[in-house]
Amino acid sequence: MPTARNAKGVDILVYSHDAARNLSIQVKALSRRAPVPLGTTLDNLFADYVVICRKVIEEQPECFVLTPDEIRKLVQG
Repeated sequence: MPTARNAKGVDILVYSHDAARNLSIQVKALSRRAPVPLGTTLDNLFADYVVICRKVIEEQPECFVLTPDEIRKLVQG
């Protein structure tokens, strides 16, 4: 189910057929802003994967799938 603007928490839960395995995914979608709004702390990145989609209202949007650790390494201070 879609969440409200920049809501905290997981956006997508994926379970195997027997529910023995699961993945959580956070999604960040941006229409015009280039910087990804990650909040004041990176502690809010707790999903297994984060999908960042930018230029979503343009003809050729861009999407990236990253782990929280990858994002922490890339964040500009």
